[in-house]
Amino acid sequence: MKINNRNFLSLLVLLASMSCAKEDVLEKVVDEPATEAGSSIDHSVVPGIAFVEFSDEMIALVGDDLSQGKVVTRSMGLNQALDELGIKSIERAFPDAGEFEPRHRKAGLHKCYIIEYSESVAVTRASSELLSIPGVERVESQRAVVPADFNDPSFSSQWGLYNISYPQYDINVVPVWNNYTTGDPKVVVAVVDYGIDMSHPDLKDNCSATNYSSIDHVASVKVENAGNHGTHVAGIIAAVNNNGVGIRGVAGGDAAKGKKGATLMSCEIFRDYAEGGKTKTKQGSIPTAIIWAADHGAVICQNSWSYNYDSNGDGWLDETEKAKAMRGEVGYWDKRAIDYFIDHAGCDKDGNQLPDSPMKGGLVVFAAGNDNIGNGVPSNYDRVIAVAALNSNGSKANYSNYGDFVDLAAPGTGIYSTVTGGGYRNMNGTSMACPHVSGVAALIVSMCGGQGFTNDMLKEKLLKTRRADVVSAGMGGLVDAMAALNYGETFKPGKAGDVKAAVRANSVDISWTSVANADGYPAYGYKVICGKDRSLVENADPSKNTAAGTFTRSVLAKAEVGSTEKITFRDLDFSSTYYVKVVGYSYMNVYGEPSPVIEFKTVVNNPPVIKSDVSGDIVLRSHEKKVINLVITDPDRHTITADYQPGSPADTFSGLDKGEATITINAPAAGPGTYTATLTATDNYGAATTLAITYTILANNPPEKIKDASNLLIHNLGETFVLKMNEYFNDPDGETLEYDLSSTDPQTVRLVSNGGNVFGTVLKYGSSAIVVKATDAAGSSAEIGFKVLAREASVEYSAYPNPVKDFLNIGTGPELAETHVRIVSQTGRTAFDGTVMASAFEPARIDLSGQAPGVYSVIIRIGGKTHTFAVVKR
Repeated sequence: MKINNRNFLSLLVLLASMSCAKEDVLEKVVDEPATEAGSSIDHSVVPGIAFVEFSDEMIALVGDDLSQGKVVTRSMGLNQALDELGIKSIERAFPDAGEFEPRHRKAGLHKCYIIEYSESVAVTRASSELLSIPGVERVESQRAVVPADFNDPSFSSQWGLYNISYPQYDINVVPVWNNYTTGDPKVVVAVVDYGIDMSHPDLKDNCSATNYSSIDHVASVKVENAGNHGTHVAGIIAAVNNNGVGIRGVAGGDAAKGKKGATLMSCEIFRDYAEGGKTKTKQGSIPTAIIWAADHGAVICQNSWSYNYDSNGDGWLDETEKAKAMRGEVGYWDKRAIDYFIDHAGCDKDGNQLPDSPMKGGLVVFAAGNDNIGNGVPSNYDRVIAVAALNSNGSKANYSNYGDFVDLAAPGTGIYSTVTGGGYRNMNGTSMACPHVSGVAALIVSMCGGQGFTNDMLKEKLLKTRRADVVSAGMGGLVDAMAALNYGETFKPGKAGDVKAAVRANSVDISWTSVANADGYPAYGYKVICGKDRSLVENADPSKNTAAGTFTRSVLAKAEVGSTEKITFRDLDFSSTYYVKVVGYSYMNVYGEPSPVIEFKTVVNNPPVIKSDVSGDIVLRSHEKKVINLVITDPDRHTITADYQPGSPADTFSGLDKGEATITINAPAAGPGTYTATLTATDNYGAATTLAITYTILANNPPEKIKDASNLLIHNLGETFVLKMNEYFNDPDGETLEYDLSSTDPQTVRLVSNGGNVFGTVLKYGSSAIVVKATDAAGSSAEIGFKVLAREASVEYSAYPNPVKDFLNIGTGPELAETHVRIVSQTGRTAFDGTVMASAFEPARIDLSGQAPGVYSVIIRIGGKTHTFAVVKR
């Protein structure tokens, strides 16, 4: 109900004039977080909103008028004071509750009103002026709070439910699903948060038709107003299980079997909206939402939010803000609402458990907060369950609050769940840890709830079974769904069936079929009692310490009813007879009827087995390398060690790694000969197997020259040539040879060896003698030599040196051929006249050492052509 300013002001004037007589009877209280001096905005409170509690006399005088909006103005002075606050509306914080109105009035909830005033008015001023009105007992600003951030295809991403890497740090919920319950729609969980996206395909079947928005003050939450945070929290609690979509919720039911999970009630207290190009968050009345949930069927109240102590809004707590946070306590009206939920959820107006309610009283669960400090508010209120956050390895999440106020810890980092628009996302925070506990609580109420089941029983189950041993101090204890559900139950498990023994040497796998009791519930665990004396095993009492002559192993149940459980005994005596029986027990250590005693016999020890991928003789040429792959196993699954003795420097052992090893033989590391290496594999009881590896390294055969290389006459600069080395060399051992190149004039020809070929490129005119040396791995070699002459194509001969002192060299074409040479002095005397054999690479050498100095004419005839030139003799 809203009233206009004029009527409201008049009413307050009337109240002020009529309630003075009682002012000295009732204590006035103002609950305000202090605002730092010089701070223009205090982000720890919501501006423009105040909770006001009137005295009984005030309510008696003005209650009816307020409900009708009818008041009479009597004081212009008071009107002026109220005008200065810019009051916009006044409403009952907790509207008429119908059949529960008497309960509300008994709790004093009818005396609380929400006053909305101008946000430009300072919170402290508004509180002071409101408190000055006689008949106003208490003024409390609204505290700003912040979110504490089966064939289901993404179940593998939900480590909090099933932690493969660190199984001791999940919430142990899978055996509950398999054997007890997946949730019940009678269990209603109120998610006090952003609105839930109730159209999400993985949520809609578990969402309530009854929901509440404390922002709109209506009994419905619009899908378009839903938020990711509330939707994510809801998915952790009760996303629909086994529906072929997305994820599993802790208490999400089993769609494939037609079983619904716990019911999600959306109680919207946050809503994001756009303003000025930015996203802002509107906050509704939290106490209103919590009390509404209690009156409309919820028995678990899920709260992933905490008070905001970041007064200056810079995103972190400075030392002053941290000190305030460490002193923080739950607000007056939040506490009243929490108490109301705990005391009245699931009850009728007279306080009796409703016939269709699964629990009398409610459980309120709070996130511990994400400031990494030793306090959290409101989670430090002793009547709620406070939940801290763990990483997947069980360590404290670095953001999580901690301390003696924390009751339970749960997975909080990297939690995959639903978000708006049908999507999924990972989120971190105690916000994510908290709904794991709410989900477990819903499973317990689903299984154990009914007439006579109370919130104290639920709380005891959760707290008495928390696993404090696996978390650090200040984290309470890890919630354990299986343990909590079974706590306090006294049922007697059924008799384990079909006990079998599978023997391997001195080890045995004992298997049995898990069975349920008369009500269909399985054992929490099993004790397996074994010994060599049948009578001792038969008479062994599983509830007592292990009797002499027997030994006992305990195992927690993991399989569904009717499935096979298994445990292994090792290090038994070889070739001996043993007896064994299996006894199931409940969480409360109530033992069922033992199975029949069965007999088994261990056998002799089998040595390890070595398998090689090489068989037959191992022969290597001197340059070769051989890798032998080995698989070493033990038929009895005993531990194996390996001892290796090399045969020569050529063989090496890799060592044993997960049953595999290699032996590498590198022939160049040893000389020719036959060698034997040994590998011995021994199990931890001394049984051994030895493998001998004999190999022969052959003597090296040096490379062979196949033929000589021809000389090359090249006329064009830049011209290339290629020599294929396999045409000139052969290695009898088939190894790849290395080629070394040398040249008398590297400036004339550039040489490169690549891929078994020699490539040459002419750089300038001239000649060069080239040697190619082929070498094998052992260093043996062979070589070839050839010449390269580079000259212009127009040049048909060459004569050098000129001047000449002793011998004149005359070169001709590329092939050796007859050439007529006549040398005549200037006086006409013949110095030489004859036919010689000459080529460009084998020039004719004519001896002129006995001739007199002077100028001589040289006439040569090559292939029918005559050439004349002069030389000087010295």
